[in-house]
This record gives sequence, structure tokens and C-alpha cells, in this order.
Amino acid sequence: VIPRSMVETERAHRGVTELVVIETMHERKQIMADRAGAFLALPGGVGTLDEIFEAITWNQLAIHDKPIGFLDLNGFYAPLKAYLDHAHAGGFIPAETMSHISFDPDPASALASIGIRTI
Repeated sequence: VIPRSMVETERAHRGVTELVVIETMHERKQIMADRAGAFLALPGGVGTLDEIFEAITWNQLAIHDKPIGFLDLNGFYAPLKAYLDHAHAGGFIPAETMSHISFDPDPASALASIGIRTI
């Protein structure tokens, strides 16, 4: 799922089973959330954080109860985990929301944490 404006700049992969081109980033997040059974953030930048934090927010607001994971390769997300733990300790993130979030150091355990079985 990719906005039309990013098809060239992000080099849309033409070999995927389905390429969904939409108009806005909001549409992108909505379609991905609707189609997803879980959310997994790979190491990335602010766009990745925007998308995964929206998933966390929607979980906290009971819009969905899907698992949310972070692939924490080489401790990439360790500072973010520390922040989330701090916010939880301060009463800003409920325990129920935290229970849906996992941090894993490798792809196999990250997929397992969000309920995806691998062969």
C-alpha cells in the first residue's frame, strides 16, 4: 500500500502479489490497519514510528486488539522500549496496551510474538 506520490521516490516493488496505490498517507495507514492481523515495525525512521504509534494508539482506544511488535535488531529499539516502559510507569500507557506490545531481537521470535507461525 503506497501513496501515488511515493511510487517513484520509494520505488514501489512491481513484483508483489498486489500493489495498492492510494492518494494519501492516511488512506495507507487505514488500509494497512484494516488488512493486518498484526503489526511489526522493522528498524526504520519517523514514518515507521508514525505508523506503529498509530497502531498502538488505536489499540489503546480499543479500535483494534491486534498484536504489535518491534524487530529490535542489535538493540535498535531499546531506547524506545525504555520510553514506553517509562510512560507506562508514569501512568500514561495502560498495562492492557503494554500487553499487546513486544520487542524481539530476531525475525523468528518477532514473528512468533505477534502470532505468525513460520515453516
